[in-house]
Amino acid sequence: MSGCKARVRKNRAIQKEFIESVIASLKREILEEKRIFNAEHNERNLAPFVERVLRDRMDKQIAIMETQKSTNFNNGNTKLNSNNNNNNTNNSNNNNNKQDTQYSAMDIQNSTMDSKNSTTDPHNSTLDPQNAMDQRNSMSDRELLHEMVSLLNAGFETVMFMTSLTLILLAIHPSVQEEVYNELQDVLGDSPDSAPTYDQLQRLDLLTRVIKETMRLFPAAPVIARSAPYEVQCGDYTIPAGASIAIFIYGLHRHPQLWNNPNQFDPDRFLPSQSSHRNPSGYVPFSLGPRGCIGSKYAMLQMKTTISTILRRYKILPGDKCKSLQDIRFEFGMTMRSLPGNDIRIEPR
Repeated sequence: MSGCKARVRKNRAIQKEFIESVIASLKREILEEKRIFNAEHNERNLAPFVERVLRDRMDKQIAIMETQKSTNFNNGNTKLNSNNNNNNTNNSNNNNNKQDTQYSAMDIQNSTMDSKNSTTDPHNSTLDPQNAMDQRNSMSDRELLHEMVSLLNAGFETVMFMTSLTLILLAIHPSVQEEVYNELQDVLGDSPDSAPTYDQLQRLDLLTRVIKETMRLFPAAPVIARSAPYEVQCGDYTIPAGASIAIFIYGLHRHPQLWNNPNQFDPDRFLPSQSSHRNPSGYVPFSLGPRGCIGSKYAMLQMKTTISTILRRYKILPGDKCKSLQDIRFEFGMTMRSLPGNDIRIEPR
C-alpha cells in the first residue's frame, strides 16, 4: 500500500514539474515575442497584453493540473484496493499510472497549442506584397520546424557566396573598407570581442549599402523562374497565360538604362537620395512580392554579423590573382558560384 502511495506522489511531482517547466517556457516565449515586436514597433507598449496572455495560459495549466490531481488520486485509491487482491493487477495499474502521466502531458501540450494559436494574428487582410495574406489560420509545429530547417539549409550556399564576394570587393576597394571599419568602431565599439546586437546591426548603414551593391553585381540567384498567371503583352511579344518565364537577374542588375556605370562598384547607389526614384523592380536580389525569398532578412543579418566580426579583427587585402573587379571569376548555375583564383589575404588589426 505504501508503495502505491509513493508512486501516486511521484506521478503528481512529475506532473507538477512538467507543468512548471511548460509555464516557464511559455513565459520566455511571450517575453521574446514582446521584445521582437517592440523592436519593430517601438510606439506600442505590449506589457499589459503580455501579462494578460501569460495569466490566461497559466490559469489553463493550473486547471489541467488540478483535474489531473483529482483523477490520479481516485486512480490511486483504485490501485490500492487492487493491490490487496492481486499482485498482477498491481503491475497493470503501474502501467496505467504511466499512461495517466502521458495523457496529462498531451493535454498540456494541446492546451498550450490552442492558447498559442488563439493569440496568433494571421493578417488575413493586407495589401503589402511582402506580407502576403495567410491561406489558413496557422501552421503545425512540425510544419514550422520543416520551414526553419529549409530556411537554414537553403540559404547556406548563397549566403556564403555573398559574404565571400563582399570581402573580396572590400579588399579591392580599401578606401571603402576603411570607411566600413570606422562605422563598425562608431556603432559597435572598440572591442572586437563584443557581439553586435540586432539594433546595432540595423544602424550599419554603409555596410548594408556595401552588401546591397555586392548583390547587385553578383546576385546569388542569377536567374529565377516564374509562371505567367495571365496573358501579358511585352513589347512585340505576347506571353501566354501559364508560360514559364526565366528572369535574368544578373543582366537586370547591370542594365545601363537602370544603372549609371553599371559595372562599377559604388555602394552610394543605395543612398536614399539616389535610390528613391529608382524602379524597385530593377533590383531584386531576393526576388519580389509574395514569392520573394522568405529568408532575406535573416540572410542580411547573417552577412552583416559575419562581415563585421571579420573586419573588426582583420584587414582584408587583395590576393595575387584578384586585384580588380574584372578579375573576379564565377560561373552561372541555379546559384552563382565562385571559381578558384578569387583569393584574399588578411592581416590582424
